[in-house]
Amino acid sequence: MRIPFTRLVRPRAALLALWLAVAAALAGVAIAAAGDTAWSPVIYPAQRLPLVFSHAAHLGRGTPCDACHPDAATSRSAVDDLLPTEAACRACHPIDRSQPGRAQPDRMVPGAPPVACRTCHPGYTGGDVARVYLPPPPIKFDHAAHRSAPCATCHGDLRAVDLATTQHLPTMATCLACHRDPAPHLRPRAQVFAMDAPRATPAHAAALARAAHVESPRRMTDCSTCHR
Repeated sequence: MRIPFTRLVRPRAALLALWLAVAAALAGVAIAAAGDTAWSPVIYPAQRLPLVFSHAAHLGRGTPCDACHPDAATSRSAVDDLLPTEAACRACHPIDRSQPGRAQPDRMVPGAPPVACRTCHPGYTGGDVARVYLPPPPIKFDHAAHRSAPCATCHGDLRAVDLATTQHLPTMATCLACHRDPAPHLRPRAQVFAMDAPRATPAHAAALARAAHVESPRRMTDCSTCHR
């Protein structure tokens, strides 16, 4: 006797649905175990960063965050590209595209930044460079609205970090720590780019919160505030 195709498919579909439900449950348990301190690959998809770069070296020379990321203070979307362009790098590095493979010592000046392309693009000998790719995160984020919060609050102290990755983006625990009680985390605009900005006094913090038009903690901790 031939068994109808639909009778064969339905049990398999039900079994697949059961396996998916179990997998989702296990994933939920793992996420719950990790708490809000883990970096979610859903929120921060894998990046391609074929670069050599040292935040520590640049910050150690006194380079402020906004020298390389000038658009961060006015960015209104999480999908904005805030990485420095070659034009921004040229402000300090006299890059010579006509001689991309020239060895670094040929153009080194004591105390001056390197200029060879492969200094930042490893293995580069000419032609197109390997492109950086940062997948757009599925969240809402407004840098401009956070311009009274120091960069280090969300990105950590980068003075000992070379290439920043998703591990230097805020976790949910980081976000909620500020959104539940924002005032202590605010700083005057002149200090937000400092990695070690001193903590504001309670009175000053309250004044900064009023000036920044901080919303209520209830509104700022609502899921829809950050998640699409």
